Amino acid sequence: MSTNADPAGPVPISENQEPVGEGEGTEMAASTELEQTAQEERSVVHRVGAQTVSAEKVEICQGGAQTVEAQQAEIRQGGAQYAKADKVSMEQSGALCIRAEQATITTSTVGILASERVSLEESSSAGMILAKRVDGPRVTTSVLLAGEVYGNVETVVDTRGALLLGLGLGAGLGLVLSLVSLISDRE
Repeated sequence: MSTNADPAGPVPISENQEPVGEGEGTEMAASTELEQTAQEERSVVHRVGAQTVSAEKVEICQGGAQTVEAQQAEIRQGGAQYAKADKVSMEQSGALCIRAEQATITTSTVGILASERVSLEESSSAGMILAKRVDGPRVTTSVLLAGEVYGNVETVVDTRGALLLGLGLGAGLGLVLSLVSLISDRE
């Protein structure tokens, strides 16, 4: 595996970063941050930072990535800016945006979470949740747009509130535009 430090091409791995083969995939272990692009069946990011990680199964442990694209992504004590996967599992981690078919969030925080099915466990929270179904003993979010919710919910704006807010803002904007139009016609 190589790293991609600049757009000119691949740069070999330095001496303090040693790839360790592990079956079908590769593990990168280092104490410094590096950019990594992987296109394999399995990719493990351990104690490093990566630009883009793309594989069938991605595991991030005590590291991070800007972009994760996988069928299955597991993030433990790490983070990602954007993760897109069929199945995402996070534990003691953070992410800015997640898009998944199924997401299990344990003791973690997510900015925007869009998923068919979400499970929030053990003090997890999200800024915005867009889902068909949300499960959890305690769902904590600012904005919740969901078809079904199972558990106690703490939210600022839920689905009903979002509809009422949208109607109110639309009516207010329509009134302001009507007034501007009337004033413009008089001149």
